[in-house]
Amino acid sequence: MKSSNFKNLFFLLIGIFTAGVSWEVLLFFVKDKPVPNAVFTQSIIDAKLVSEVLKSENPKVLFVGGSNVLFGVDSKQFSESTGIPSLNFGFAAGMGPELILDLISNHLSSEDLVVMNWEYEHFRFERSGIIDLTYLNLLMSYQHEFKRKLPFIDQRHLSLSTPFSHFREAVLCHFNPLVDNNIYRCNWLIDNEGNVRSNKGVQISKKELIASPSSLLTTEITFTSDIKDIFSNFVKDCRKRNVQLFASWPNTFANPVYFENEIVDANIKTIRRFWNSMGVEVVGNYKDSMLESEYFFDTSYHLNAEGVRLRTEKLTSQLKPYLK
Repeated sequence: MKSSNFKNLFFLLIGIFTAGVSWEVLLFFVKDKPVPNAVFTQSIIDAKLVSEVLKSENPKVLFVGGSNVLFGVDSKQFSESTGIPSLNFGFAAGMGPELILDLISNHLSSEDLVVMNWEYEHFRFERSGIIDLTYLNLLMSYQHEFKRKLPFIDQRHLSLSTPFSHFREAVLCHFNPLVDNNIYRCNWLIDNEGNVRSNKGVQISKKELIASPSSLLTTEITFTSDIKDIFSNFVKDCRKRNVQLFASWPNTFANPVYFENEIVDANIKTIRRFWNSMGVEVVGNYKDSMLESEYFFDTSYHLNAEGVRLRTEKLTSQLKPYLK
């Protein structure tokens, strides 16, 4: 009986191992066959990486974060006001902070200044916990080299978390002669300084904004071990390279539920303590980045052109005392 149980366990383990290896082979086969979501997100990355500002070895200011930066800071306006070259290095929040910081790390030079405006959900980021499909789709295609930098266990977990629909969609898109992957590229107008220029007007109502407060701000924030590790390593790297580093607050709608709210107040203090514990100064007040509904484009994180102008004006005045 014991021998039979041992054999069954042995064959079960062999089966699991074989299935895992087979799945890794299939994912390797489609790593150069991106799905539409990955094509869209990578096209935003490409627009930022070709910027002459990023390639320059002269001191520059980089605004880093998710789409609240992409749709929330005007680096051209900042440069005109300060005389310092700057770049909007904001992407889809679903990419996660580690990938965004990895993309920027090879382009930092001594005396650069990095301003981080992370969305509140980023403080709960896990490399292989609750996985955003934007992150997963990129790691299984364009950003597969970044995936190889992650801990072995996280790499395997990410592979096993990839749904079969990813493989199916990748194959169908690649081998369909009627489909050109370029149709999936982002059609937002992004200028040479990384700013979105197609965020005109208002596409979301005040009623919609009020009805959807961020639960990530109204529930207690806890920092994952992954995010502590990610930010700590980035801070250390910046110090070694003589790069100035600041944190600020993400742009979001001034929802009434955020004010006189003990949980929100506690979360803000927790975030400030987190940055201060690593020696990172936080510029401004979180309320400075909370704007009224008429300044939002299509989500509670995306400002329209006028909202971007106002927020950049405020952020510029807060950063000027630190500029050389």
